[in-house]
Amino acid sequence: MLLQISLELVPASHLLFMAISWVSLVLYLRILYILNSRKNLEFKSSFFVIIKLHAITDIAMFLFVEFVARPRKYRIHNLIEPINNNWLPQLIYFTQTAIKNTMFLGYTVVAVNRFTVVFLPKRHVQIWTPMIIAIIYCLEWCIPTTALIHMFYYTGNHNFSFLPVPITGGLSLRANSNFMKLDALQDFVISTSCFSIITILYFSIILYILKNLKFSRNIIPQNGKFSGFSTPYEFIIFKCAFFSFLLFLPNAAKTGILYFANDPGIINLATDSWYFTTELMCISSCWSLLFSSKRLREEVTPKIHFSFGQSSVVGSTVSGRMY
Repeated sequence: MLLQISLELVPASHLLFMAISWVSLVLYLRILYILNSRKNLEFKSSFFVIIKLHAITDIAMFLFVEFVARPRKYRIHNLIEPINNNWLPQLIYFTQTAIKNTMFLGYTVVAVNRFTVVFLPKRHVQIWTPMIIAIIYCLEWCIPTTALIHMFYYTGNHNFSFLPVPITGGLSLRANSNFMKLDALQDFVISTSCFSIITILYFSIILYILKNLKFSRNIIPQNGKFSGFSTPYEFIIFKCAFFSFLLFLPNAAKTGILYFANDPGIINLATDSWYFTTELMCISSCWSLLFSSKRLREEVTPKIHFSFGQSSVVGSTVSGRMY
């Protein structure tokens, strides 16, 4: 079978978001290279070790959406055909759910990391060693995957199928009604639980910041601490983590709508928004890092120095800012 690619059925909103997402992915990879190669103190927190590991999950989900989920729905390629009683629909459903739950847990781990740096500053370094972070990341994958294997195994692949959708021209991924209800319940429980825990942790941190903020206009008090953080860098990192959480909110809202909504129009709208809210989570770390850290923006931006001679202008790359 020859590979055929077509974007005719893809809505303009999806095409626009695809372009933004691919640019963000390239930028994300550039940021990961900087975090891995630079020796700046700002980039050596345990937070960035977590970010680099979570980038694996982000990129995995991004590639799944771009090469499997969206092409299936809008027939971008012809590698996925209508099929019943087969392992492929079950595998795709399982992969989608496992990566999504891992991402939810990842946001929770970041929030706990920021919580301990504020409320357990003396033990924070001992808690968040590279080895422990790696173990936690493995558990983020193993715990939801193990639970899902049991659920999917007893459902059986005969209950999963790809069905043609006349409106979009693509395929819908379907399972029997009992499994769909169970999947909606587990999605709602893990999403709501993670959201609640993260909200409580960040709310506690924000209250702590407000309590310790002595001057509304002076960012760094005389004691050299920033609003209760040990260094100004820690506040920059907190902003990054919190902004990433804000980009998680649309997905949490979508999950609640899908669980409680009864109107078919609302359900279809929320279902279609999955592509946007999911990819928004995938690129959230990229943009929150850039938004929060001036040092990182300087590293990402090309640094060019122009020297002016009597008859020519010469451009060369230097290690300073753009002049």
